[in-house]
Amino acid sequence: MDFDVTAEQKLFVESVTAFGQRYFADGAYAEEEPEGYPHKYLRLLANQGLTGICLPESHGGLGGSLMDAVLAIEAMAQVAPRAADMIQATNFGAIQQIAAYGTEAIQARFLPALLTGERLVSVGMSEPNAGSATTEIATTATYTDDGVVIRGGKTFNTNGSHADLWVVWVRFGPGTRGIGCVIVERGTPGLDVNATSRFISGEPYAMLSFDDCVIPKDYVMLDHDGFKKLFTVFNIERLGNAARSLAYGEKALSLSVDYLKERRQFGQRLADFQGLRWKIADMKVQLESAKMLLYRAAADADKNGGVPNPAYCSLAKLACNEAGFFAANEALQMFGGYGYTAEGPIQYMFRRTRGWMIAGGTVEIQRNQIATHLLGKPERPGKETGR
Repeated sequence: MDFDVTAEQKLFVESVTAFGQRYFADGAYAEEEPEGYPHKYLRLLANQGLTGICLPESHGGLGGSLMDAVLAIEAMAQVAPRAADMIQATNFGAIQQIAAYGTEAIQARFLPALLTGERLVSVGMSEPNAGSATTEIATTATYTDDGVVIRGGKTFNTNGSHADLWVVWVRFGPGTRGIGCVIVERGTPGLDVNATSRFISGEPYAMLSFDDCVIPKDYVMLDHDGFKKLFTVFNIERLGNAARSLAYGEKALSLSVDYLKERRQFGQRLADFQGLRWKIADMKVQLESAKMLLYRAAADADKNGGVPNPAYCSLAKLACNEAGFFAANEALQMFGGYGYTAEGPIQYMFRRTRGWMIAGGTVEIQRNQIATHLLGKPERPGKETGR
């Protein structure tokens, strides 16, 4: 399989990097929420053509490839993490779900404003008792004469502090076949948005409560057999997660190389100590290996109509999550006290990469998925095996 970047894509990466350095680089690794974030960022990204990169032109997107979107987010994350988060929000995740499964009316109503940066969408998946076990979501949707009544709650809602609307995963009936999704707009009666909490990265998140929250019936995207469909699209989001993990690791490696060349101890450069040279080599090997898995997953999806291979996505996310954190952790050790300061960039990369090992499907979940692909599903205790 040929998944090398093309000459045009290399120029694209250079342009994204230059754009990020011009508009977002100052204080990028120091401020969790810079002035004007996120809407100023959204408008600038939209004007630069970095929203809807791989969405079809028929939906208002650019009709590019998933690989293009992965390259854009990887390049931007090394310059300005929060700008990269907005590339994620306008190319992966909830916006992909609307483009894939929204009715024509839903797409016409919401996609234009999302792609121009006027509005921001998030996804409501995780619940207090349904994190990794997404099949156990308890938030319900019930048809009534007045519309659809939503009852329940969501937690760990990324971008929820600023979102204007949500794609909320809900239960219309029992089992996985009863899982679907709906659109809920901010300000809908019965919706409460609590955005007072933060992750250890400093990133805010929202908790959503639905207390007899009534939405129009035409805001329903899927009301049955939605689980598998939604996870097909969710695998695209995982590649955005993986790309950012990889990018922070690459940035940590780059900063470490420069630091080891400049810093002197005991009369010689840190770059001349064999133990530190081995650390740099190990960082490079893990990051390059992870990058190849990420690029393969994106390139394979592009060859198959934008539908990602779940096994490839799990391999890519696991490898990128662990390589990114490994590189950030090693960089922190090599920088010593300077790496541990709250003002420096290394600690930020350390905290963000650690979070990606949980978000979007934990590294343990990815290992389970990979093992299932190779071995099949584990047998339940007490089930007849025939042996």
